[in-house]
Amino acid sequence: MDQIRIAVVGLGSRNQALLRAVLAAEEFAVVGASDHDTQQVDSLAGAFGDVELYGDSRQMILQTKPDLVFVSIPPAQQFAAMEFLAMEGIAAFRSGPLARDLTEASSVVRMFRDTQVALGAGNPRRALGSYRAMMSAKPDGLSSVRCEVASCVEGSLGWRGDRKSSGGGVLLYPGLEMIDVLIEAAGLPEAVYAAARIDRPAAGDTVTPVHDTDDTAMALFHYGNRAIGHWFATRTNGPAREEIELFSPAGRVCATASSLTEFDPVGQLIEQETWNDTYGDAACDQALQFAREVAAGNPAS
Repeated sequence: MDQIRIAVVGLGSRNQALLRAVLAAEEFAVVGASDHDTQQVDSLAGAFGDVELYGDSRQMILQTKPDLVFVSIPPAQQFAAMEFLAMEGIAAFRSGPLARDLTEASSVVRMFRDTQVALGAGNPRRALGSYRAMMSAKPDGLSSVRCEVASCVEGSLGWRGDRKSSGGGVLLYPGLEMIDVLIEAAGLPEAVYAAARIDRPAAGDTVTPVHDTDDTAMALFHYGNRAIGHWFATRTNGPAREEIELFSPAGRVCATASSLTEFDPVGQLIEQETWNDTYGDAACDQALQFAREVAAGNPAS
């Protein structure tokens, strides 16, 4: 089987790690990598062996004609990049939200579907061992769920602080990933009641960056005659933490990014399992698995 030809658009930390993972896999051939920031391109010269680096992604794609492109760039530029790849008939994978909102994301999906080109969107949390174990061992008679993800972002938010550029704040990054895992584990709620808050800098505050994306969001889920749920996400209260709890008459299951713990109905520990995989490892694994599907001729998005 011929090597699948892969190119990378965006040379931030995530795609740099992915590029190294692709180079280590003999079944793939990296034909180029690009970033619109020429200083970034210059600083990485020679960092990936013989891989040629470009400052113009379209030029790279037209010259190298890859089979698949891994895209990791700010959302404001992402739509045009995806549109170009669909028009050129080139498969694409994005580890993270496909767009800034549902309308834009639907358009991306439609473009690839209409041209019958493979499209992948990854959620690395789905690939973490602890969450995979939780999703495959759902308790019977679910009564309630709780999901929380928190961090403390300091300094400049960059494009993440601008709604026009990013589409949203903590609700979209990383709240959406946790919602995805929660729905896979607990099912789709019948009703959702939600609110979001922007912690704008107060008068005299020289620490909080000026922004218009949400810092804190929460929601109540109602599952009809079954369970109720609570989801909470913030980027203004550290330390970094995340967990999902599922409650049932049999007890409680609690999953974090690295562990899965089971308790009986009165809170006594039944079993705990831990994993050493990381978010970055999971992101690379998902991308490489998608590449293998493309190499096998699987047209499914």
